[in-house]
Amino acid sequence: MDLEQFIQARQNGTLRPRSPSQRTPESSRHLNTADIIEERMQNDGHRSWGFVIYRTTYASAQDWGRCLSRIHAATQECFEFYNGRDVLDLRKSTVMDNVRIFDGMDSHAIRKHFRQWVADHLVEEQGPQSQTTSHLSPRYRFAIQIDAEALESIVNEPDLTYLMLPADQRGWLKLIDADWFAGRWSTDEAYEAIEGITEEDVGWMKQPWSDVHGDLYTGCYDRNFWPAFYVRPPLFLEQKDDCHELR
Repeated sequence: MDLEQFIQARQNGTLRPRSPSQRTPESSRHLNTADIIEERMQNDGHRSWGFVIYRTTYASAQDWGRCLSRIHAATQECFEFYNGRDVLDLRKSTVMDNVRIFDGMDSHAIRKHFRQWVADHLVEEQGPQSQTTSHLSPRYRFAIQIDAEALESIVNEPDLTYLMLPADQRGWLKLIDADWFAGRWSTDEAYEAIEGITEEDVGWMKQPWSDVHGDLYTGCYDRNFWPAFYVRPPLFLEQKDDCHELR
């Protein structure tokens, strides 16, 4: 196809991607969340996917229920858009919810607990071959924490398109890197301490709650995701350039 034909096809709406998705033929399979997860699961030999979520606030059962409902609805909407109900059905919903164990737990304790959980449940969930493929799946490399501040941001976010909202009205949750360790990024610059860490990389960052099992999950397959997109709290990625902090 020459340039003139390309322009004509684009204007007529007949331009088709080189690797069309069987779920959404008008777009590439590399842009379809369901296709991406399905392909990665097949490559890894895995049977299920999905982040493990840690609840660390117990002040309001009503707010917690609303939070989970919003996440569930956003996930459903995402996979309906991509015609990926079959992949959604493979998502394993794992929520760590025990007030005696997790109430007020910080990211360091969550990371320790999560690492042990992975060691105890990996083979059970994915089979013996997962010993060599677990490092590829976001399910075993990252955990989600919802604490009091994150919960409030999620339940109070207005029912508008995320990017239409002012930065300080956008709901978020905490993405915890299970591979993090103190001193991983050694720099001479000292920052304000967060959970005792004065380094730039504190081992977790804020991420939009509505993308948790969509773009966030697929993005985490990339081994360079953390160094490429990490932003030190309390900032979001969108706020990095203007250094606008959340209230």
